Amino acid sequence: MFWEQLDGSLLPLVRTPGATLQVTIYEFLIAFVVLGGLAIIPQSLFYLGFILRNLWRNKIRTALTGFATIVLVLVVTLVWTVLVFLANVTSEKANNLKAIVTERWQIPSQMPYSYAARLTEGAPREPGDVRI
Repeated sequence: MFWEQLDGSLLPLVRTPGATLQVTIYEFLIAFVVLGGLAIIPQSLFYLGFILRNLWRNKIRTALTGFATIVLVLVVTLVWTVLVFLANVTSEKANNLKAIVTERWQIPSQMPYSYAARLTEGAPREPGDVRI
């Protein structure tokens, strides 16, 4: 019964007759993992109870370990967030912009659009081109 259902669900995946051997090997591997998992369940329940008894034996150590794990995850998240933010800022500044103004309180700081008209005229090329 189980083999027929498994075979019926996997056979549509077979495209060539030579691939049936591969599907059969996959079926045996799946059955091995499922049956192996069923054999381990009673033993794992014993070890789970053993672990929980020893965790509650020293409550302060358990609480400190849990708290240290939480702090570590928060610190890694904070560092990762800062690094991603800095990467985004530097990638925005690395765009093909002709003029970038670095402002102290604004990121990314770009030149205001009011300067665009004067910048479209271009830079002075000759000594008489300078206008104040």
